[in-house]
Amino acid sequence: MAQAGEKEKFSRDLTKAIWYRLYMTRKILIAQTKTNVTDAEKEKAWDHYQTMLDDWNRDLMVNILSLSRFYGRTKSVQFEHLIQTRFVAINECLELIRRPVGETFCMARYNQDLRGLERYIDDLDAKLYCYVSGLPNSDKNECFEDEVSREFQKRRG
Repeated sequence: MAQAGEKEKFSRDLTKAIWYRLYMTRKILIAQTKTNVTDAEKEKAWDHYQTMLDDWNRDLMVNILSLSRFYGRTKSVQFEHLIQTRFVAINECLELIRRPVGETFCMARYNQDLRGLERYIDDLDAKLYCYVSGLPNSDKNECFEDEVSREFQKRRG
């Protein structure tokens, strides 16, 4: 019974952390790209975003291991290699929007426009909803079926 309560608490905490990261991602994108946001407001938003990232990274390995313990290896691998990888790519892009480095511009990954990045975030949002809703189905992979299929096809040659 105690483990069931621990699993439920972990699930709630992970869900809150995922949605807070998604929320802060959208908030920082708006703050960094809208013209009516002052530099001071941008810096304040970035500081909040950075605090969220620090918390996320502090808990990352615990979340990976807890997913494996409570929901099985498949859910843990999905989180580490599909969700986390997307969050890292978005973060790299946000950092480059904030402080461009030479000719490097993250939008090439998203078809050269900001709307492409927004669509990428929206797609992640849908996949995260599917992932969190399907946590008890530890062997299911349908939320990321397109990524898994593409990776399988790449490996087959």
